[in-house]
Amino acid sequence: MMEEYPDFTKMHEQNRRYRMVTIAALVLAAVAFFVLYRYPLLRTYQSWNSQHGYNSNGLIIFLGSAWLLFAARKSMKAASKAVSYFGLVFLIFGFACTLGLKRADFNAAQTVFCLFCFWAAILYLGGWKMASFAIFPLFIMLFSVQWGLGSSIISTHLRIHSTDIACRFINFTGKLWNIQVIRQGTNVSLVNVPDVQFDVAAPCSGLQSLIMTSVLCLVMAYFYLKTWWKRIVMVLLIAPIAVLNNSLRIVLIAYCGSFFTFLEHKLNLSEGWGRNVAFGAFHEYPGVVVYTLGFIMIFVACSILERLPGVERQLAAEKKARKQAEKEAKSRGETPPPEEDVREDFDEGQASPYYAKIWKHALVVLALTLITLFLAGKVKENIRYTPGLAYATIPYMVTGDGLTVKMLPIITNIPLQTESRIAIPVPVSELELKELPEDTVYFRAYYVPKKLCASYDSVMNKLFSNTAKDEERYQAIRDIDSKTPFDGVSATQLVMSASFWRSNIVMKAKEAKTGEDMMRVRQQTQLIRGFALIQLVQMHRAPESPMLAIVQNDKDHHSIHAPEACFPSQGWTIDEPTDFPLTLGETSFDAARMDVSFIQANIRETIIYWYQCDHKLHNASPSLYATRKYMWLPFKTTLDLVFKGLGDRWAFIRFSDPVLENESYDDGAARIKELINELEPYLTYEK
Repeated sequence: MMEEYPDFTKMHEQNRRYRMVTIAALVLAAVAFFVLYRYPLLRTYQSWNSQHGYNSNGLIIFLGSAWLLFAARKSMKAASKAVSYFGLVFLIFGFACTLGLKRADFNAAQTVFCLFCFWAAILYLGGWKMASFAIFPLFIMLFSVQWGLGSSIISTHLRIHSTDIACRFINFTGKLWNIQVIRQGTNVSLVNVPDVQFDVAAPCSGLQSLIMTSVLCLVMAYFYLKTWWKRIVMVLLIAPIAVLNNSLRIVLIAYCGSFFTFLEHKLNLSEGWGRNVAFGAFHEYPGVVVYTLGFIMIFVACSILERLPGVERQLAAEKKARKQAEKEAKSRGETPPPEEDVREDFDEGQASPYYAKIWKHALVVLALTLITLFLAGKVKENIRYTPGLAYATIPYMVTGDGLTVKMLPIITNIPLQTESRIAIPVPVSELELKELPEDTVYFRAYYVPKKLCASYDSVMNKLFSNTAKDEERYQAIRDIDSKTPFDGVSATQLVMSASFWRSNIVMKAKEAKTGEDMMRVRQQTQLIRGFALIQLVQMHRAPESPMLAIVQNDKDHHSIHAPEACFPSQGWTIDEPTDFPLTLGETSFDAARMDVSFIQANIRETIIYWYQCDHKLHNASPSLYATRKYMWLPFKTTLDLVFKGLGDRWAFIRFSDPVLENESYDDGAARIKELINELEPYLTYEK
């Protein structure tokens, strides 16, 4: 009986068909995968160019980790391969979590699961050995993700600690040169050079340094250190190196500012030359120096750890011996054999039989991705959103490159007039519109006593009168009846600005040729008068006029943020927030009270804030209030969205009032309490 041999030609043809099916399925799955995660990926991309600078190194980290993944391709290809059903379980789990996070609008976590699902697909189709080579590059890629609230909180603490260390060092070392600084939150000013004052802003927070230090330390530990205790030591060095780096940068900027201001005064140079040089070019150069120093510190630390007793010594000796053997062989004229890639299940020049094993599994990946993409469009269909403070899209003043009126969602159930006060709305800036989500609803106004408002009206009439003299305008400002007198510098600025505004109005009126043109001039005049009024109120900043600010989001919950993070980052020093008992409607709760100050500008304010939402859909009390435990609000909102289909519109409500030198913070709190009592029915969704 003749022995039968397999038809290799037919087998290779089948393998090529399997290869085409597998590649086509994976390409389609990749396209669907990108569409599924397009929004969180877009948000991550936008964070790389954000003005806050929390994640400005994200592109570099992403490209670096992508290169590491590309560099691991030979090892992944050479690894023994097998279908892993653990990978399938992980992929299903990752897609399920993605759907839940899409339902909850948790974008940063969606990006994390994007990488997790990508790795799970590799594990499913290639097995553990293949997937293990992708773990480290994808883990490093996580450092390019924007973490929102977490980033701002970490950034704030880094800014405060870095600024504190830097100021302590400057005050200790600067005694010989009579250089001393005052730290106020993250604001630094030189005692003897008042015009040298700077804030350690978000881009300079040290978060970038922490992220890059983390990435470099992890890369060095992964490639050069094999002993676990050495890797742990390398990881523990991340935080001190990052904080010291940023502190050193602050020290260099402060010393540069002092030195160049000294030259300015000694050489009689133009006013502000020293500060402009220090915070111009020399603001950037210390960053280069500090980053370089940080890289050197990481390299030196890794080199020292590598030379300590451990497996690294043995590997280094083996590498040295191998090189020596190659050198000796080369001297004898011997040619070393070429390195061969071990390509299991792959034959050069032929279609791989491995595709015959995975083509069905590639179709499973495609099917799961398409199903998840379809469900992603349905996950929000049955969500019920709790009622928020009523709002409407109305014309509102916007400042930025110019002064315009735009249609914006503004909270309307808060009255613009109470029994004793008149609200003067504060414009929204173009920057706020760009930085905040599109569904943000605003309200911000000073509640001015009617008597004081009458004084403001008198000033406005003088400022825009073509017959009044400048002295009469100054006098009208000085006649403002308030606890806070209007200072002469601010009065001069306001009168000069009003002169420009009047000239602009007169010029436009002369250019008007039709009735429509005159209508536009009148509208522009009204707009400018409104802007001038808010400028007057802000310059005066009378303690009799507390400010109310509300941020509410329609479906997103970005209005949940950390006030304790905002104020130190703007140069304010704050005490630990304390409880402030309030009763709104039938609900008694503890709001948060912060007593803040800004020493350099001699400003003090009392601030009271809370978060609230209407919980009638939860079958709970009509309204829920939270302050000190605000950190759990995003997670509670996420869980309610995913498992209950309820979306809470948390409104962040903040009252603030200035405190004079001869007053206590309790005086400011009492004035705020009076205004809260007047607005109580409107804050509890009752009107």
